[in-house]
Amino acid sequence: MKKVYTLIVLSWFISANTYSQVSTDKLGVLYSKISHVKYADLNLSKTAVDAIVNSASTNNTQDLNAVIDFSKEMLGLKGVIVTDDQRNEAYSNCESICDVVNMTWSIGSFQSDLGAVGSYPFKIEFMFCDSTYLSFSYRLNVTGLTTTIARPMKRAFLANMNNPRYTDGNYIQSNNDTLRLKRNSKVIDETLLKSFLAQSSYVNKPEGVFNLYSSTNPTSINKVAIVKSGEKYQIVVLENKYFKRDWKSGDIRGELMPTSSDKLMIGKYTSIYKYAESNISYNMLNDNLFEIDFNDNKQKLTFVRVK
Repeated sequence: MKKVYTLIVLSWFISANTYSQVSTDKLGVLYSKISHVKYADLNLSKTAVDAIVNSASTNNTQDLNAVIDFSKEMLGLKGVIVTDDQRNEAYSNCESICDVVNMTWSIGSFQSDLGAVGSYPFKIEFMFCDSTYLSFSYRLNVTGLTTTIARPMKRAFLANMNNPRYTDGNYIQSNNDTLRLKRNSKVIDETLLKSFLAQSSYVNKPEGVFNLYSSTNPTSINKVAIVKSGEKYQIVVLENKYFKRDWKSGDIRGELMPTSSDKLMIGKYTSIYKYAESNISYNMLNDNLFEIDFNDNKQKLTFVRVK
């Protein structure tokens, strides 16, 4: 299996009331990569979003808005993904998963220096499509008069996370660090695929052409072919809803191995980033409908036969 190399920037604590002690080289990595990104995905679950929306306190909303403002105003991103609807809309505007950076933040427990005077540990993390991971940590100084963490957060961003190549009101972007996934190495023979698609029907019932019917999580795949190859079956990409630069028609997205049951197969499914595989199970509900269950994250894809 191909090794994954990850760049890790170790976190450190910096007062939100002091000016930047962050190496410009580390910030340079962030801004050179972020310049090729359109959206930040906060990866908030529906439960987390509902908790923020329904919270009796406005502090959670203000904290979220502080992160959104930072993403748009300082990082120059087009948008920030909070809800599932926003994710579907943003992804539809993306040619590649590299147009999205996964971003998370956390605020730790209050640590007192003297009574109500103290600080909160704060961390913000970025994960890019090439597996580059960046983490920045600060202390948010507060007093008994501080009513919301949002203001110290904004001060921390301004003091510590400005673009080191920001001049004359413009971001100086790096063009030699473009984020791009490698071409898929598993591809079905083009002549074989054309011959397969030219068939009007398929005697071997698992084989055929299928459209995505439903998904419990967002997925780029829209149409697949199930093609027998030796003892195995291949899941071949035919159409994508988005990330069309990453996955082309003919790319093999997964492989299935038959079991003792004619309704069940097990196999592997390549991740959207192409550097990992998930264990899956294939369940034939009937001749025209099947499900793919992901063992690690409980995602379920349901496909309906086209022919």
